[in-house]
Amino acid sequence: KNMHFPIDIIWIDRGVIVHIEKKVPPPRSGASDRSLPVYGRGINADMVLEVPAGYTSKKSIIEGSTVQIKPK
Repeated sequence: KNMHFPIDIIWIDRGVIVHIEKKVPPPRSGASDRSLPVYGRGINADMVLEVPAGYTSKKSIIEGSTVQIKPK
């Protein structure tokens, strides 16, 4: 909701990428909450990361890859 550009959505569970939804388009202008698609239903994940569309392909990010989050 309220996105103005397409994104890739990455689902992560215990440090492993379990699903990637690529090039998710922004919602149509004026779309109601009930008409918005739901992504990731049924996917077990403890984190979700949204990045600009095409990022996962450009960086060769695939399901099964591990993720490390380092605090600053």
